[in-house]
Amino acid sequence: MVVLTCDLEAKHVGVLNPGYAGDQTGDTLVLTFTSLAPGAGTAQLIGNSGASTVEFRSFGGQLQFIEETPAGNVTVTSVFAPPAPGEPLPAVHSRHIAIAPADVAISQFAGACKPKV
Repeated sequence: MVVLTCDLEAKHVGVLNPGYAGDQTGDTLVLTFTSLAPGAGTAQLIGNSGASTVEFRSFGGQLQFIEETPAGNVTVTSVFAPPAPGEPLPAVHSRHIAIAPADVAISQFAGACKPKV
C-alpha cells in the first residue's frame, strides 16, 4: 500500500468548558496517509490543516496513526481490516484539541479508507 485515503463524517462534536456540550454534525473530513514506513514507525498525513509526519503502528489487521500537533494536541486515526476482501477499510478519527485553559474541543469521525498501490 502506497497511499491510504479516508473519507470520514463527523459523528460527534463537543466542547468541555468546564461542563460538557455536544451535538452531532455531518461535516466531512478527507485524510490521506502516504509514505507509510512500518520499520521507522512513521507516515505522512495530509489533511485539512496541511501535512505532517505522524506515528504509524500496525497491529494484526489494524493501522494506527497518532499525531501530536505543535501545540501538544493529539489526534488518533484507527483503520481496520475490511469486512470482506476488496471492500473499503472501516476507520475512526478522534481529536482532542485544547483551545484555551478549560476550553477543549473534542470530535469523533467515522467512515472508510481506500488503499491505492
